[in-house]
Formats: sequence, C-alpha cells, structure tokens
Amino acid sequence: MEKIKVRYHENIYQRFLNTIQKTIPSPQTPSPQLLSSYTLVLPHELLEEAQIFLETLGTIVNLDEVGGFSPCLDFHVCYPYPSMGNSGSPKEMETPLKLIEINTNAAFMGLSQPLFVSHYLEPPLEVSHLITQLLYWVDTSLGRHLTIVDDRPTHQNLYLEFQYYQTVFQNAFDRVTIQDPAELDPDESVYYNRLTDFYLTEPNHERLRQIFLKFPRKITPNPNDYHQLANKMRLVEWCNHPALAKHIPKTYPLTSVNRDELWHQRKNLFFKATNLYGSKMSYRGESLSRKTFEELVKAQNVIAQEYVPPHQIATPHHGIMKYDLRFYFHRSKILFAVGRLYQGQVTNARTEGGGFAPIIWE
Repeated sequence: MEKIKVRYHENIYQRFLNTIQKTIPSPQTPSPQLLSSYTLVLPHELLEEAQIFLETLGTIVNLDEVGGFSPCLDFHVCYPYPSMGNSGSPKEMETPLKLIEINTNAAFMGLSQPLFVSHYLEPPLEVSHLITQLLYWVDTSLGRHLTIVDDRPTHQNLYLEFQYYQTVFQNAFDRVTIQDPAELDPDESVYYNRLTDFYLTEPNHERLRQIFLKFPRKITPNPNDYHQLANKMRLVEWCNHPALAKHIPKTYPLTSVNRDELWHQRKNLFFKATNLYGSKMSYRGESLSRKTFEELVKAQNVIAQEYVPPHQIATPHHGIMKYDLRFYFHRSKILFAVGRLYQGQVTNARTEGGGFAPIIWE
C-alpha cells in the first residue's frame, strides 16, 4: 500500500514572496523551482525512525559538542517490501530510511519557515528557537557582531536565506552582516559559516582558518563539525557499525587496491567525492565510463556507496517525481523535516513543480 501522499497548492511561489517580504524589505528573488508546489504527507514512523537513528549516532559522536548550527540528515526512503533473501524466501527490509549523507551547513532551514506558511501550515520553528540554537554553538563573549560568511554571498542561489538570518538574528547581536571572507574583521565577530570549503584550506579562507585554530567557538559550523559528521569517510566507518549499519548503505573508499572489484560492481554503486557538496563529482555507476572511473581512482578522495534508488511518487500535475527527506537537527533532537522533489539523476532546483516541500506527519 502506498504510504506517501502529496497535496497540491497553486500560487505557492507568490505566497512565498508575499510572506518573505513581511520579514525582509528587499529580498533576493529566488528561483521558482526552489519551492515545490506540493506538500508531502508522510507516515509518522519515518520521523520516529530518524529520531532513533540520531539518538544512536549520538552514542558514537558527542552531539552536544559536535554539529554546529543547521546540520541535517539526508535520507532516501525505501519502504519495507517483500524481497528474496539468500534462502529464496521473502524477507522484509530492516528500515525504510537509508542515510545518503550528513550535511553540517545545510541550506533552507531558515527559509523553511516562510515555505511552511506559504503552504498554509504553521512554521516548524519559532524564531526564538533559531536564535537559541545559534547561541548554543558560538561564544558571544568572543564577539557581539555576527557575520554570515560565504564566497561572493550576493551571487549565491540562497542569498535570500542569508538575508532572512540577518533579519531574525539582529535582536541577539549588536550587528549582523553578510560578508565575503576577504572582508572579514576578525576581532569583533562570531561567524555563521556557509562556505563549502569545509576544512578552510583555500588561500582566500586563511584568515577564517586562523580564527578557527585560535577560537573554535567563534565559528559555526567549523571544520571539526564537518570532519566528525559530514566527511563522507564517516559513512565507510558507520556502515559497518552494528548499531548504524541497517540505516547506511554499504560504503567503500575507492582505491587502486579495490578498483577492479568496484568497477565490476559499478552498476549497483554511486560514486561521490568525500569532501565536495551537492552533486559535484557524483556519478551513478551504471552510466560511468572507464575513463572517468580511472580519474576517480587517481583523485584518491572518492567513495563508492551502494546505490539506493530514491522513492518515487505520482503527482497530479507534474508526473512522476523522485524525492528525498532532509531532517534538520540540533544536538540529539530532530527539529523538523522537508522533502526535496525532483526529476533527473540528482536533486536539483530545475524541476517544474519540484524543490523544497513541507511535510505533514500522519
């Protein structure tokens, strides 16, 4: 029996703009494909499963000390269905949720608030909760000015989210600014870090790296948060952990030693770089050429993960869509979740009717 349902709403984009303009006087105009026209209606068991996973992860990683502001768990949904075990008899899958990755500077937690409102739902978090979470991760005795930092921030697709945070955090700090790393004033500020140079190794991020080495609590999320939670090599470790294995697809480092074995298994694998984000340097194994495969081997920073196909759902106006689930969390507690609807090989902001979607739990 199909457990996933969708509800369609017209004029979501305009409703979102009307809502955000009540908070931000001159907001950046987002892509219409960033915001789905659909609300996902999901069984509560998925939320419960995500919470159990997070609590289990917290027995391995101290989530009171690691994570930072706005981390998330990204899952594919694989509903239990009869499959053939080694004995030839039907068996049930162990869990409907399979972890694809953890993200320590996840986008759209802030903009989920107006997204839910545009879908005629209550915001998933109070603004005061966002402030409390941020203040947990930064030491304001080290700075009363908050800087939201990213490369060329006004050119980022989600500059609107930076504007949103600048507005909602202004009552908690003397000043809130949005800056490029080249503009930083290191003496007066704490930092909400949206850079995708997760270890701060690029030359233009050296000033921020030095701040992190001296005062780790000035920056959230920081390289330590990323290393312990979001570096994809953690999946290689955790997929063999007895308490986590059922939630994590089998994951291998791609090396010159196992290259032939993984090449022969490639049709059942998904290859991705360990320290990149989104769909950068990500390949479905069945469409991977030998030349590209050998380049991945030489790169020495690639994992091969058992391919878990995303669940699909029929929508009333946009055909079949794939989706994944993003669970935002703070310490050991799931805060709320959104879906990401799309068509194509990977999540994207180009699908008509697709994009971020609020969730109703039933």
